Amino acid sequence: MPCNQKILQAIENDCTPVKGVAPIAKWAFRSDIAFTFVDNTITAIATPTLPLGLFKSFKFGLNAGHEVKVFENYPDRFTHKFMGISSDATDALDDVDDIVVFVQPNGGTSWKVYGAKNGLWKTSQSFMTNDNMGTTAFEFGSREGLEEVFESYNTSIDISALVDMDSFDLIYSGTIANGGDVKLTIDSSKTGYIKLPNGSVLVTTAGVINTTYTGVGGAVTYYVAKANTDNSLLMSDIAGEIMYTGAGGIILTSCYNATSLIANSAISVAINDTTISTLQANKAISIDAEAASLTAKSIGDILYYANLESREDVVYSFNSGLNANHTAIAAYMLATYGLDLDDVLENLTSGLGGTITLNT
Repeated sequence: MPCNQKILQAIENDCTPVKGVAPIAKWAFRSDIAFTFVDNTITAIATPTLPLGLFKSFKFGLNAGHEVKVFENYPDRFTHKFMGISSDATDALDDVDDIVVFVQPNGGTSWKVYGAKNGLWKTSQSFMTNDNMGTTAFEFGSREGLEEVFESYNTSIDISALVDMDSFDLIYSGTIANGGDVKLTIDSSKTGYIKLPNGSVLVTTAGVINTTYTGVGGAVTYYVAKANTDNSLLMSDIAGEIMYTGAGGIILTSCYNATSLIANSAISVAINDTTISTLQANKAISIDAEAASLTAKSIGDILYYANLESREDVVYSFNSGLNANHTAIAAYMLATYGLDLDDVLENLTSGLGGTITLNT
């Protein structure tokens, strides 16, 4: 039952409704964001500790709104709802709950905010290969007893100006056990995040995270501010340190359990640990692997792609350590690519100005 019995305005249809919201919505955990309200208007937003998350879909793939909950003896409340389908929303949805969602109506410049005071909670999440073109369908809503006072909250604050996950690269996704090292070193002026299996998120201080994980083992993910080049890093299970230079470069040190590294967008890679035996770095200009244990296949593939692209001024150090030697690499390249290793080295060094050192 509405408490205000006055007529506030005419209820009309001006024949100019606009359907839908933009296909990208932003969200934050409610505990990580704070608002200043004047009735149903948000007049200020405290900068969130973490970047805003994103729900990405396609035209009319996201939907948001409310249902009124009518009470006889006290003011009506509104159940906020947000739903959508997305090909990106897979495992990332599993731990998402108690969130605030920002949507921008099509053709609008302001934003509507759902769950701003009491949060939105997952009510369904489903995936079937033949349904919704193979996408994940999801829905969030207000919980019973935690409905909102207003049908939505509105703000003219430019939500797009708040930092979101599109500003960050996922550089590592793997697993960690109880007692595992959690270390990340990046440029001190940049920000990095590590999400742990228990749901907590660590934030770099002066570019550094250095701690030990205590809890049930599970998934761990590392995020760093985007560099000039899109950078991807996949590793075997790790208990050690990742250093990210912020310009497409990666340095690995003390990665006690790591045996493989895939960094096909990295411009430079340095490995200071003999446990790394497999490396994919097909775009790298600089590789320092003197302390690694790379196989003939890893080194041969790197040389093949550099030669194929006529990559100039490469600096590759594969000598020392336990890296495969010239003979093994030559046999692999001949059998796999039909190429003579010495011809490849001649082209990359004398022809293209590079420097390459191998174990003899």
